[in-house]
Amino acid sequence: MQPVGEYQDALSQAGTEALAESFSVVDEFTAQMSNQGLEYKKDYDVGNIAHVRSEVGPDTDLLIAEISETYQDGKRDLSAVLSPMTVEQDEEESDASLSI
Repeated sequence: MQPVGEYQDALSQAGTEALAESFSVVDEFTAQMSNQGLEYKKDYDVGNIAHVRSEVGPDTDLLIAEISETYQDGKRDLSAVLSPMTVEQDEEESDASLSI
């Protein structure tokens, strides 16, 4: 008979392996931005934290890792690459709140 600690470790490992087979981890993703009156480079920039409202999952705060500007037919569009925050990044405060 296995000690409880070993059994819990084996059970945890089996669960992790089962999840890895079924799901993939998303390190970053691109989103269209709704500025809601905020101005890029004035109110927010790369390195700030964006509050992301999701239609399919929980709302979360993500790091703005990259912002791309495109101009087409006189219209300016912004897209952002967002990534999860580390503990150090999470401690930084941001005055800008974006809805992605």
